[in-house]
Amino acid sequence: MVGGVETTIGPWDCDNLSPEECCTFVQGDVPDPDDNGNFLACFVEEPVGGPKNPKREDRAIAVVDSDLNVVREVIIH
Repeated sequence: MVGGVETTIGPWDCDNLSPEECCTFVQGDVPDPDDNGNFLACFVEEPVGGPKNPKREDRAIAVVDSDLNVVREVIIH
């Protein structure tokens, strides 16, 4: 809800954009917060094992839902 009006966002076509360009495009399409003050955020995460995110033995990555329940198998990186 934005300004008391139900608002639909997306989908976006980022096929010909870099990840950074896609984030800019998506955030530019939804610049205002919703009625609860939440903004749409987008960021590019370097894949594990990439130059800026090397594999490490001292961390694990878990994907959780809003209740903090693990929804995908934990990956040790």
